Amino acid sequence: MLRMGTYPWSLKRRIMSRFGHLSNDDSMLAVQRMIGADLKTLCMIHLSQKNNHESIVRDMANRIIKRTGAQLELSIAQQFQATGTFDIKRRGGSRPAMPPRGVQMALF
Repeated sequence: MLRMGTYPWSLKRRIMSRFGHLSNDDSMLAVQRMIGADLKTLCMIHLSQKNNHESIVRDMANRIIKRTGAQLELSIAQQFQATGTFDIKRRGGSRPAMPPRGVQMALF
């Protein structure tokens, strides 16, 4: 969708770069890695208004949820509408180490 969209190529290249945005496929790989017994709510955020669609992301996420048998609530944030509230708490384990200041965290 991004390649066929209306953005100038300079912006498309930045978005598609290693430090740009995740594709839907890459996002779903991250979701698969996060799904576990402790995950109760999944909120998909930062969807492009021009180069993506909620129905595509919802369908992809629902397929992963069904395939894994995860029991969780799926929410998709809207561009110009507030989400509901989410109860966020740490379950067991220690806090993960943070990377040095000024270093971009790697997702994969």
